[in-house]
Amino acid sequence: SGEAGPRIFNYAVTASILFLMLLLLLSFGMLWRDSRRRLEIEARLSEEKIFRQSMQDSMAVGLRVWDLDGVIRYVNPAFCNMVGFEPKELIAVPQPLPYWPSKNIEEYKTLVANVISGNAPPEGFETVYQHKSGRLIDVLIVEAPLRDGKGEHVGWMSSVIDITDRKRSEALVAEQREKLQAASRFALVGEVASNIAHELNQPLA
Repeated sequence: SGEAGPRIFNYAVTASILFLMLLLLLSFGMLWRDSRRRLEIEARLSEEKIFRQSMQDSMAVGLRVWDLDGVIRYVNPAFCNMVGFEPKELIAVPQPLPYWPSKNIEEYKTLVANVISGNAPPEGFETVYQHKSGRLIDVLIVEAPLRDGKGEHVGWMSSVIDITDRKRSEALVAEQREKLQAASRFALVGEVASNIAHELNQPLA
């Protein structure tokens, strides 16, 4: 019976150690499972981010994000190609922005103020930007509220479309129509003059 006490104690210690090792193994297993799950989630999020970024980069429409203070926070490649400036020349740059025509700076400041205050026309509006090379670009801009994951309004997303070719075509069509109308008026005047001359010649004959 003298040895029974230490033997029981050893059994208890051994059982405790085995139990702690089992708990440790279970903890390692749960940590490994959670770590693997977290890595899988991060990988999926990374893939989704890359996919969204590639979609934005491949869009033909220019995208621009204003914050609530009227500072540009994002531009996609299409917008940069449209105005000829790199993102670093546009993001967080104070007004006047480099693609604003210099003679209309106050007008463009008012436009941005209207956007930030939510007074931009919902159907969009047309204006003119200046490419880095100096040429002017006609653009159609539609502004929409930008909200974060909590639904809070954090800025504005601009969709910018280059309509220079369309405006040029419209101007050409209007010019041709004007010429056609002028030619028609000239032909009508000639016809009237011919009729008058004929009526005048009748009595004389």
